[in-house]
Amino acid sequence: MSIEIEGVGFTDRGMVRERNEDAFLVENDLNLYVVADGMGGAAAGEIASRIFVSSAEEVFLMGVRQGKSPKDLVETVFQHAQLRILEHVKEFPEHEGMGCTGEVLTFDSGYFYLGHVGDSRTYIWRNNELRLLTVDHSLVQKHIDEGLITREEGEHYRFRNVLYRAVGQEEELEVDLVSEALSDGDVFLLCSDGLLKEVPEHEIPQYLNQDVGLDEICKNLVNLARNRGGRDNITVVLCKVNFRRKDKKSIWKRLIHG
Repeated sequence: MSIEIEGVGFTDRGMVRERNEDAFLVENDLNLYVVADGMGGAAAGEIASRIFVSSAEEVFLMGVRQGKSPKDLVETVFQHAQLRILEHVKEFPEHEGMGCTGEVLTFDSGYFYLGHVGDSRTYIWRNNELRLLTVDHSLVQKHIDEGLITREEGEHYRFRNVLYRAVGQEEELEVDLVSEALSDGDVFLLCSDGLLKEVPEHEIPQYLNQDVGLDEICKNLVNLARNRGGRDNITVVLCKVNFRRKDKKSIWKRLIHG
């Protein structure tokens, strides 16, 4: 049994922001799917998110050939991006405070491997059920978890956009790692918070159930958020897992041995 992954991505500046500080990467040949949402004014957020995406591609291109495990590769992406962002700030002090969220998803040997920092999110759509795989590293989520406010109050919380963990914000970075066995037909949705600001979580399944291609579903979700106000940049990456009977070498083995 082999596994094939189909991935697509789409991003939009939205209706309010002057720049798109989101970035994404879809590399089906590397089984690599990334979303980053930048922060820190003066175009620095845009730089941070692009550093994160380019770091992911560099780490996987080199690491896969070296035979590193997918878990190690995911962790290395965050540490490499963290170092590059901190080095950038040293060279350009006017960009102090820049950083980004990060979602890094990969697959191998029947499992997915997910790394997460910030308040971008990753969901899994399985058996007609949408399940959130990540926990927002935001002040509002922390206060909800501590029982200080309700989830409903959090929708209009004054500190809604404040993060307590982001790539490039601290010398030491803690990364949330999630891994689980795959099922045939699993669909993963990675998104920046610009999607959820306009499209409630409970509305997403009706779009994932559409009898159209992943590319159209992806664009439909982004355009829906844009048409409802698009107060932030909007990015969605979708990838679907398909089981195949004919066995093939994993992407790691194929890239290492040819």
